[in-house]
Amino acid sequence: QQQQQQQPLDFQQPEGFRNVGSGYIGSSSLGGGAGGQNSVVSEVVLNRGPAGAEFGFMVVPERDQATLVITWIDDVGLLGQWNRSHPAQPVRQGDRITSVNGTSGDSEGLRVQLLGAETVRMQVAHVGHGGAPNVAMA
Repeated sequence: QQQQQQQPLDFQQPEGFRNVGSGYIGSSSLGGGAGGQNSVVSEVVLNRGPAGAEFGFMVVPERDQATLVITWIDDVGLLGQWNRSHPAQPVRQGDRITSVNGTSGDSEGLRVQLLGAETVRMQVAHVGHGGAPNVAMA
């Protein structure tokens, strides 16, 4: 079995970047959500801009291969900046990315979108306060 190496998605925000028209759009309840518990789902929009800024987080596939688990967030990356702009519902380690730019149900497809798109519109299921309980350490 071939082991995949995770690439960090940690980028710096380009000078003059403004979080206008992106960021927290709304939330909803996801009954029996990712991780087997009720979750709140937020839409998060990040834009690398013309300078190719980094999103600033790392992910691993969930056991079901349908979602991605956020395992690390860089405070200076775009997601860290989004979190500071949305303190009532920050994205944390252990949260699940369930959709990226309309792609869902396939963790590799989600990862391809994260690595290749300048702008990502993610659905993130908030499943607790930190930790990534379903990530196996090797």
